[in-house]
Amino acid sequence: MERVVLCVVFVVVCFSFGNPLCSSHDSLSLLHFKHSLNATSDHLYGCPNSSNPKTTSWNMTSMDCCRWDGITCNSFTGHVIGLDLSCSRLEGTLHPNSSLFQLRHLQTLDLSANDFSSSQFPQGIGQLFNQEGLNMLFQNLTKLELLSLSEVNISSSIPMNLSFSSSLRYLNLATTNLQGDLPKSIFLLPNLETLRLSQNHLTVSLPKYFNWTHSLRELDLSYNNVSGGIPNSLRNTFKALKILRLSGCKLAGPFQEFIRNLSQITQLDLSDNHLEGEIPEFIGQLSQITQLDLTDNNLDGEIPDVFSNLQMLTHLLLQNNNFTGRFPSSLVDLTNLQVLRLRNNSLSGTIPEFKTNSIGILDLSRNQFSGSIPQSLTHLLNLTAVFLGQNKLSGGIGAEMFSSMKNLQYLDLSLSGLSWSGNSNTTFPLLSYLALRSCGVKDFPDFIFNSKDLWILDLSENEIHGQLPKWFGGFGALANLNLSHNYLTSLDHIPWEKMMILDVQSNSLSGPLPSPICTITELFMINLSYNNLSSEIPNCLFNFSSLRVLDLRANNFHGLIPNKFPKKSRLVHINLSKNQLEVRASHTEI
Repeated sequence: MERVVLCVVFVVVCFSFGNPLCSSHDSLSLLHFKHSLNATSDHLYGCPNSSNPKTTSWNMTSMDCCRWDGITCNSFTGHVIGLDLSCSRLEGTLHPNSSLFQLRHLQTLDLSANDFSSSQFPQGIGQLFNQEGLNMLFQNLTKLELLSLSEVNISSSIPMNLSFSSSLRYLNLATTNLQGDLPKSIFLLPNLETLRLSQNHLTVSLPKYFNWTHSLRELDLSYNNVSGGIPNSLRNTFKALKILRLSGCKLAGPFQEFIRNLSQITQLDLSDNHLEGEIPEFIGQLSQITQLDLTDNNLDGEIPDVFSNLQMLTHLLLQNNNFTGRFPSSLVDLTNLQVLRLRNNSLSGTIPEFKTNSIGILDLSRNQFSGSIPQSLTHLLNLTAVFLGQNKLSGGIGAEMFSSMKNLQYLDLSLSGLSWSGNSNTTFPLLSYLALRSCGVKDFPDFIFNSKDLWILDLSENEIHGQLPKWFGGFGALANLNLSHNYLTSLDHIPWEKMMILDVQSNSLSGPLPSPICTITELFMINLSYNNLSSEIPNCLFNFSSLRVLDLRANNFHGLIPNKFPKKSRLVHINLSKNQLEVRASHTEI
């Protein structure tokens, strides 16, 4: 008899590994949960257009819920341990007695990027974080290790006496519109490794001591109010931290000393605060760091030349500060540096020669760099974006300088002091942004002929004469075009279809406006002032529902203009002065 029992047990175990079936209890609980929600057809921001509600595959034709989308089962017991309904376009209700809470073996729950904002607890998940709802969640799902509700509009506060699950390792409540104070109980979670609370309205007061010393690896409090900053007593608490994001947290004063102890840090984001003073040299001791973001602060002084030890650094973002002095020479040796942004400071001197070719984005614009372009730029084959505008550089430059950059998408040399010389056989098929304002351009640049994704083009304040080339009309994606302050004589061959911003002021344009101008559907601003355009102004310019700015001054337009505009008009600025126009006498709205 004993042998029979052993055989039966053996068969069950083999079957469990070979074809796990979830229990009927879990299947019915999931189906009941599905029927309490609705799946909409609306696309949610941040989700793929092709994403479908994962609950579509949940049906009674196959009661093996372990095969349903978004479900993870224990391979031995068949119990549902993971539920991922992110980006499923769900809306509806979540009652305190919801069948969701009957999945007592659940370890991961992801409801992020759904639209529950129209619901109200206890009828809906929109108010999940009131006393009854959140306590119900943690009281029943005691094995929960991961909870993600990011991009779910909760619009509530977290109860101060909330008892979180002690098993919780990952908690993501980013962009949920949470308000009020962050409860101290969250700081006592012994196993918490990741806490994401960014882009809420929370007041976070970090206690002097809490139990994250060995567990916490990622902390994101960005765009909340971290009152009082970071207590110095926590310098050892954060010692194992790898990712720290405190962007937009209203931090003020000098660089905080506790950062010195972040020996394991790989990503540090202190951007969009009110930090002052110089960057301390101990930054050079953070040898594991890959991303450092100090954008949008009030930091000043010279950037310390201490990067030689940061060989793992891939992103250095120091734009929009008050740095002075020279380009840190130790940056040119970093073999993994991919993104370097020093935009909008007061750095001066020459740009040194780069010794590596890893950089993909180089932004040195809005500084006071002088001298010629480093020749090593031609060897940076991975560059996708180059911004050197608004500097004091000198010398000539042409398309051949960038000919090896087959992935180039953004090029801005406007007001850089450089002179653009000639055309080239080089083409840039991925180019979407080109700005050569005040670069001495004399001929329309034919190197963009193959740039079919071109979206923004600025060739203003140059010396371009005559008409646009016929092939220019093939730029179907062009939405922002600035050709102002040149010597163009015609608007022919402008691709009107997607145009949103058109600035051709101060040229030599003549004749009537071309009829295709009335086919634009998304026009936001048009400036044709200071030309020799004539004939009547087409009525369509007064009827565009999207147009905000219309500037036609200093031309030779004649005829009648309306004294009232349609109710749908969104014009906020209109200038028709210095023409030969008359106001329509009738009060009838067009």
